[in-house]
Amino acid sequence: MANLSLCQLMKLKVFGRPLWKYGFWNLMFRVLSNEGYQFMKDAGGYDANVANANAVTQLPATEYGDDTEFLTLCEGYQHLPLTLAEKFNSAKGGKLAAGDRIYMNHCLAEIAEGDGEYRYTLHFRPTRTTDAMTSLVEEAEPVVVRAKRIVLALPRRSLELVKCDMLERSEQYMDDRKSVLIQSAFKLFMAYEAPWWRTLGLVAGRSVTDLPMRQVYYFGTEGEQRGGEPFLNSLVQASYNDISTVPFWKALEKGKPYAGYLPACVEPGVTDPIPVTEHRATQEMVEDCNKQIAQVHALPEIPMPYSAVYHTWNEDPYGGGWHEWKAEYRLDQIMWRMLKPVASEDIHICGEAYSYGQGWVEGAFCTAEQMLESHFGLKRPRWLDSDYAIMPCPEGGCGDLDGCVTTPDTSDLVEELNSLTPSCLAKRDIS
Repeated sequence: MANLSLCQLMKLKVFGRPLWKYGFWNLMFRVLSNEGYQFMKDAGGYDANVANANAVTQLPATEYGDDTEFLTLCEGYQHLPLTLAEKFNSAKGGKLAAGDRIYMNHCLAEIAEGDGEYRYTLHFRPTRTTDAMTSLVEEAEPVVVRAKRIVLALPRRSLELVKCDMLERSEQYMDDRKSVLIQSAFKLFMAYEAPWWRTLGLVAGRSVTDLPMRQVYYFGTEGEQRGGEPFLNSLVQASYNDISTVPFWKALEKGKPYAGYLPACVEPGVTDPIPVTEHRATQEMVEDCNKQIAQVHALPEIPMPYSAVYHTWNEDPYGGGWHEWKAEYRLDQIMWRMLKPVASEDIHICGEAYSYGQGWVEGAFCTAEQMLESHFGLKRPRWLDSDYAIMPCPEGGCGDLDGCVTTPDTSDLVEELNSLTPSCLAKRDIS
């Protein structure tokens, strides 16, 4: 299926029904036995791969192959948005003075309709962030901003939290907004004084289990990092799970916070091994995960980590970690409409939620770039290849979906379809 375009996939029919009207889970239950579905779920590591999202977007079921190369940022992924913000805020030119372009700690509550050149009135509620926790400043007066045009780079739940009559009067927009599923996600990181997994021959990559921890990713030691201290302190992403296994960990988040301990080797001045974060791992959470890790690696026990942090994206204003298209929605049309959901309003929406690259920064980038080109008249940047497919289908969608599916090479497709189609004539070894 990987060699078919979005429009070709939208035209496919399975059991006489259009593929885009199927949820992937429903389709797999028709094609596979329950045991086959469960194997895909357990072995894949991501419940998202067998989620009941639109079947068009779930084929193939994974983006990874044997030759997949993983790249990381030396300073951590957060360094990307921080660098972009710094460059935008300090760049020369523009109507807003350099250094005065980004305002943090303001929660958009309402977009009101007005008149004149600046016809939109945005009402922001000030917030404060203390010890990584953000809350509304109840005693503060709302901040009012007037605008000609608005870009909402927001996911579904955040859009639902903003009152906007101009959008909500549109039945098309309200239906389009609910066209994606909000998916839960959870990550737990744990740090050890030595990379105990190296004795098992594990250096990098990941292990997958059907236990609630689901996946563990192995990272390097402190001494292996550029500019790092000569320590063996090591990090693993001890649990990366989504959707169905997230509630297991959510039930443990209200217990006693995990205190950790200072490792033998530590940078001068460090007095608390647990960094300040929005969410704090609990004693029970860390103990349970540590036991599961030991079980996955067939070890009687492993040392307790000296530090642990976790994060969940399920609470407002995010709602979830990422999004998936629902079945029976024309995603090829909606992803274009959401760039300017109401024709008479200069309000635009971009982000990963209503993109073809859901769950990835690339999805947010593609919708933002297409919005700027289509509705703001900006030219494509020089560093972006002119033939890069920002959107997976023509503007307005794939048109009429009736008719045959054409593809230049059908050999791989036929082989894939044959492997998915059960046959009572096929001989099977049942010994």
